[in-house]
Amino acid sequence: MSKERKISRREFLQVAGVAVGGLLLPPWLFSENKGEKTKKELGEVGRWVAIGPPVKVLPGEELDGIRAANSSLNGELIIAGTWHHGLWYKAKGVWQKFPDKNPSLGIFRQIITIEQESEIGLEGRGNICALIVRDNGLEIFRKEAGGEFDLEPVNLPEGFPLEFSQTGYLLDNGEILLGGLGGVVKVGNWHKKEVKIEVLLSPKDSTTGKMMMTRTIASSKKEPNVIFAGGWWEYSGWEKDSNGRILPGAGVWKSEKGGEFGSWRNVLEGVNVNCLFVHPENPKIVIAGTEGAGNQSNRKPMPEYPSLFISLDKGENWTPLTPRPWVYDLVTPQQAFFFDKEKQMLYISFWGGPTQGVFLPSNLSLDSLKSLKWVFLGDRDSKRDYHSGHLMGIKRKGELKLVTGSFHYWIEPKPPFTPLYCWLAKNFPHLD
Repeated sequence: MSKERKISRREFLQVAGVAVGGLLLPPWLFSENKGEKTKKELGEVGRWVAIGPPVKVLPGEELDGIRAANSSLNGELIIAGTWHHGLWYKAKGVWQKFPDKNPSLGIFRQIITIEQESEIGLEGRGNICALIVRDNGLEIFRKEAGGEFDLEPVNLPEGFPLEFSQTGYLLDNGEILLGGLGGVVKVGNWHKKEVKIEVLLSPKDSTTGKMMMTRTIASSKKEPNVIFAGGWWEYSGWEKDSNGRILPGAGVWKSEKGGEFGSWRNVLEGVNVNCLFVHPENPKIVIAGTEGAGNQSNRKPMPEYPSLFISLDKGENWTPLTPRPWVYDLVTPQQAFFFDKEKQMLYISFWGGPTQGVFLPSNLSLDSLKSLKWVFLGDRDSKRDYHSGHLMGIKRKGELKLVTGSFHYWIEPKPPFTPLYCWLAKNFPHLD
């Protein structure tokens, strides 16, 4: 094997990003599309509509896009972090830029919205709206008594065990699991001065000694003690051997004791995992989205590197899950999945590629995997609609809208800024 190419931290931070979406949708987005559109213009069942934020990229500035965002389910509040133009939020229908008081915290990685503080034991903590995961720490996004929004950094102790953070998962008791370069740690009392840190997972590759780069953490409210984490061996998802084959990743790790140190097992080996999904109604169903095997300019699927794996026994055994059509291989890190419980549809974001949906009932069997029904959101013959990033679902008056947005890498032609997009359709895609 030839000497591995080392990827610098700066390179990784510049290209490992994804987008995410969420918003307060203006009324016209929920009205019927009056225009006459051809099937090619509408793709399968609708079209993507840009909805902001209104970032202006000046001449000479780097191209930009959304790195992380989220919103409440009803869309009354949206928070979106860009690569180069700071943090934005939308409240009362207006986008506003929030001054970055803590630039040393680095790039926005994930935004975890909190619907009700009482649900996670945080009553009376100052109207906490979201937790923002950044490279070098955490921030609390809260609404002050006067109606203004503010950011407060979490005072993580010196010697924090993650070299930098990539993802977060909020537990029902209000604690947060953070994943990144180094594994998984639990952060307790993050809303207080005395923050508690506990290392849960810190594996190293037995062959190379590389640390785990945790890219995703997932669990089910029905079985909260069963926790999954997935990722790479450091930068393995971007490195290839002398034969051009992508290096093995850290795969999926599973704990059945609430993440307790020493309780984790590697249940899917050798795969570079970007995102995980646990079926909310049947926690036996687990899906892993991978980094695929293409390069930055051509993410064509390769059969030997499945973009999705599915388990029907809580992660003990896995089988490839192939989208139809399979047109793009890189599954969005951190937040690729959104599940519509009413329609039993799982929507999957391929970063810089399409968004696809699959009918995923809770009674799946191995035999039924062969006949799963898929929908494709967008024009599959053009990169015009290829801007998927973190997926969000917003419900207004009982109607679901998907929102996504990403960086500019695979959009043609490349725009100065890629905003959030909403999937607009007369009837949201589903299978009756």
